[in-house]
Amino acid sequence: MRHLTRLIATGTPEEVGHLHGSTFSEAIRTYADVRIRLSAEGTELDRRGILEIGERMLEAHHSYDPELFDEMIAMARAAGISPAEAVIVGG
Repeated sequence: MRHLTRLIATGTPEEVGHLHGSTFSEAIRTYADVRIRLSAEGTELDRRGILEIGERMLEAHHSYDPELFDEMIAMARAAGISPAEAVIVGG
């Protein structure tokens, strides 16, 4: 049986994102690689092509919820992934 680790975080969106990213950085990087690979299946796109889609979606994510966007960017920085990778991780 898998064990889930619960993270209780409070603070600004940036503080929460940083804590999330730094606590789970290895798992986030691994998950990002898997999600990017799965996103490319059945397409002509490679990793770069998938990340270009993620890049194009950044503004939409920011417009939808600026605070959630700030949290996502802080998580990405702390985990060592790009903002575009964070978009793909988030689905």
